[in-house]
Amino acid sequence: MSEYRVENISEELERGVVASVIGSRDDTEKSLDEFRELLATARVYPVKELIQRRSSPDPRTYLGAGKLAELKEVVITVKAESLIIDDELSPGQQRRLEDALKLRVVDRT
Repeated sequence: MSEYRVENISEELERGVVASVIGSRDDTEKSLDEFRELLATARVYPVKELIQRRSSPDPRTYLGAGKLAELKEVVITVKAESLIIDDELSPGQQRRLEDALKLRVVDRT
């Protein structure tokens, strides 16, 4: 999990946690670098990155139960305003994540 310095975040930037499920993709770091650039364009400051390694995303909540519990703690600790997923979520996954985390959830699209 990557950490970012959070002392001097501009008031104009939204504090976001980035999450991704990584399977056997070889281009993981390249994909995340590209995603970081998209976040900067969207005025989101990624205060934490959470990566889960599994063969495929959980069909209900995208992240597994243990990683979702970890994410809840991270969101509170870093005072995140949004969760940004480096993937496309189904409407059900997005709704379940929003309900569980009580914050805005945005997917890559």
